[in-house]
Amino acid sequence: MCREFLAVLTRGPVEGRTFDVEEALAALGAWTSACELLDDGEPVFPELLDLIRRFAVRGKQVHDANIVATMRAHGVTILATLNGSDFRRFDELISLAPLVS
Repeated sequence: MCREFLAVLTRGPVEGRTFDVEEALAALGAWTSACELLDDGEPVFPELLDLIRRFAVRGKQVHDANIVATMRAHGVTILATLNGSDFRRFDELISLAPLVS
């Protein structure tokens, strides 16, 4: 998930702001100090494959499915996100906590 966080911050404006690499790394450091990092290793892969099959996940949506697979592998049921529409297909599996900017 840290990879996705950095990819989003460094690919273009986020909420009207552009982050350089150092700013993105500092934001990641602040974010990770306030939450528990979950391993997306071996237990996540079968969950990911299941989600891809069940929900016909394709392309960039695989990244979103990997987030949900990691959540499921670790028993996490609520996702805080600015991009709720990216996760609507998984409504039967997780709850969304929309963030406001």
